Amino acid sequence: MSMKRILPLMLAALLYPWASQAITISAVPSGSSFQVGNGLTVDVVVSDFGNGAAPTLGAYSFDLIYDSAVLTLTGQPVFTAFLGDTDPNLFETDIAVDLTSAGTAGVSVLSFLTDTELDALQPADFALVSFSFNASGSGSTVVDFSSVILTDATSGQSIVGVVQQGGVVQVTPNNGGIPLPGTLLLVLVAVPFSFRRGLLRRRA
Repeated sequence: MSMKRILPLMLAALLYPWASQAITISAVPSGSSFQVGNGLTVDVVVSDFGNGAAPTLGAYSFDLIYDSAVLTLTGQPVFTAFLGDTDPNLFETDIAVDLTSAGTAGVSVLSFLTDTELDALQPADFALVSFSFNASGSGSTVVDFSSVILTDATSGQSIVGVVQQGGVVQVTPNNGGIPLPGTLLLVLVAVPFSFRRGLLRRRA
């Protein structure tokens, strides 16, 4: 390869170091197997950022996809503060949430902080948001992503080549019986015994 071609590539690597490394976004369930009626969470985590230095994340947007016959979303997503404080009165982030479609949870966050401020906030790997679910039906679902956009804080450009990693959740029927309290169990055992004992006394 000629020097004329090498120099632009070297310059691009210096200006945009994130272009030469794979940033990963992952859906991480709190477990892999649940019974119907159990609660669970799914954390969305990004990794391979700069660890206190560029590259850092300035904004993101994605849809979290899941099977609504297996999982039911409960409550609002909980956002972390790695892009700034999530209190709208502090004007550090702009957050949008769309939960109108079953099986899809759409979120987007834009940071108003400078890239230097974000450098100080963000480690290499960190969670973006946590979703709470109820295991509502038996079956298996992949919790995955659609329409992922991660934006570099310095350049304002979308990060290319983002690796997406989904998580698998298995839900089984809840066939367990209702456990009895210990005191009630003792009563149920003692009553027949006492009745039989009294019957024997009357016969004697």
